Formats: sequence, structure tokens, C-alpha cells
Amino acid sequence: MQQRLLGYHEQSRTLLRTSTEEVVSQLSVLEELLPSLAAVLISNHEQRQGAGLREEMGGVRLKLKHTLVASEKEKRVNVRQLRASLRDEDLQTLSSREKLRQQRLHSNICTKHLELQVCLRVRGEEFVTSLASLTEQLLSQLDNQPIPEVTEAAAPHLRSDVGTVSMETSSRVWPGIPYLPAPTSCTPESPPTVTTATTAATTTSRCTLGHLAVIEQRDAAVKRFEQLFSSEVSLLDNDQRRRLSELQIWITHWRQQIHTLTHTH
Repeated sequence: MQQRLLGYHEQSRTLLRTSTEEVVSQLSVLEELLPSLAAVLISNHEQRQGAGLREEMGGVRLKLKHTLVASEKEKRVNVRQLRASLRDEDLQTLSSREKLRQQRLHSNICTKHLELQVCLRVRGEEFVTSLASLTEQLLSQLDNQPIPEVTEAAAPHLRSDVGTVSMETSSRVWPGIPYLPAPTSCTPESPPTVTTATTAATTTSRCTLGHLAVIEQRDAAVKRFEQLFSSEVSLLDNDQRRRLSELQIWITHWRQQIHTLTHTH
């Protein structure tokens, strides 16, 4: 009878060890998949946000393009009407009409530039805020991931395996994401304001390789979006400077033409 009990006990120990090994194996696979899943989710989120930014910026730029085309047509009409045979009052009327066109064009260029800046600021804030929310959800999922309790009977066989499953340490506070600097028109007398605002920090009950992988993916996505953000800021600033410079050159040329015709009458 005692031998039979010992046999049952040994079978129980074997079953416990086998079951625990299977649980550890499954958790190991799960922990390997979670960082990959986090990478996919964060990457998809980044791509959606980037596409939304480009689409909205493109819409504003398209409206500006239509405005520029219409203004250029009006300009050509005015240029064709400019000739030495014009009477003084007709010349003055034409000059006033062209001056009004120039003022409207200048206003439209500046207005659309501000719209693009607002679009960048809002989209940048939305990206950071939504990414912080997604990151918090992923970290929470990792916090809730089960970890096997290793009994003394299974410990000799599983101690090393459990150590490699999660490499778990104590709780940790993960820093928030810095908000992207708002695009502003600045001069040497009025330098851009540096913003240091960040999203709220996230506290997790533990720290595993999965947690570290999520933060690594998050920070990489932020850097890539920052590059897109900076590129858009540079593009819109350069476009505005170029258009205003071209407009000023034309204004100077037009005034010279009017001055010449006025003094030849």
C-alpha cells in the first residue's frame, strides 16, 4: 500500500512538473508575441496619424493653390491692360485694382500659413495624446499577464526557465511623452518658445522585457513622427517666405511700371 502511495505521489510530482513546464512554455511564447503585437499596434497608429496629418495639410495647400491660380489670372489681366496709352484716371483705377489683388494675395498666403500651423499643432498634440493612451493600455495588458507560481516540487527544473520568461523586477514609473513644439513664426527679436509639457507618467506594477519593448517602440514612433513634423514645419515656412518674397518683388516691379507711365504722361 505504501509503495502504491509513493507511486501516486511520484506521478503527481511528474504531472505537476509537466503541467508547470507547459504553462511556462506558453507564457514564454506569449511574452515573445506581446512585444511584436505592441510594435504592430504602435506602427499602425503612427501610420494612421501620419496619413491624417498629410491629408489635412494637403487639403489646406490645395485651397491655397486654387487661390494662387485665381490671383495669377487676375494679375495677367491687369498686366495686359497696362499700357502707355491709358488715361491718368484709367491708370489709377488699374493700379488700385492690382494693389487690392496684391493685398488679398498677401492676406491669403498668411492666413493659409496660420491654418497649416494650427493643423500641425492640433495633429501633433493628437498624436502624442493618443500614443500615450495606447502605450498605457499596452503596459496595462502586460501588467495583467499571468506569471506561473513555481512550487518547491517544480522549482529545481523550472527556476532558470521562469527567470527567462519575464526577467521581472519591481514596479516602475515610465516617463510621459513630450509634446511636439508648436510651429510659430519667429524673428531674432522673438525666438520660438520652447515647450517642455509632457503627457502623464505611467506606473506599472512590474517591469519586464515586454514593458521595455513597448516603451522602446513608443519612443521610436515619437522620433519618426517628430521628423515628419519638423519636415512639414520647414516646408510650410519655406513656402511662405518664398511666396511673400516673390510677391514683394512683383509689387516693387509694378510700382516702378506705374511710376514710369505716370511720369511719361
